Amino acid sequence: MQTFFSKKDLGRWGSFVLLPLLVGALIYRFLRDKKPAFFGMEPAIQLPTIAFLLHSLPSLLWSFALTSALLLVWQPVTYAERRWLLVVAVATSVLFEVAQAADFMPGTFDWRDIAFSLTGCLVASLIFKKINHANHA
Repeated sequence: MQTFFSKKDLGRWGSFVLLPLLVGALIYRFLRDKKPAFFGMEPAIQLPTIAFLLHSLPSLLWSFALTSALLLVWQPVTYAERRWLLVVAVATSVLFEVAQAADFMPGTFDWRDIAFSLTGCLVASLIFKKINHANHA
């Protein structure tokens, strides 16, 4: 029987895609006062943290997960291939914020969210560059 994913592949999907998505959703669900209704209307747990971090960290995590998923699916080898996937991830992340600014989708436009999203995309790209280099060395 042929398997489509190795344990290493499943571990990477879990670590680089599912875990950041879950942590971002948990931040919304339990730590954010303003949240979409599908995350529940219960009051947030109050932690002594920097408010903008709780507001923008999900953007970083979700952009990291998106970039990771693209890199895991397409498995680019060259810098040019990785760069195009990074451009797609960055454009998608920024378009979500722009859509919020234009009231095309619910949410609040925030420049910090864009900065955090770009950071998430860049960090994922750098991690996968290192993984790719280690795999081909």
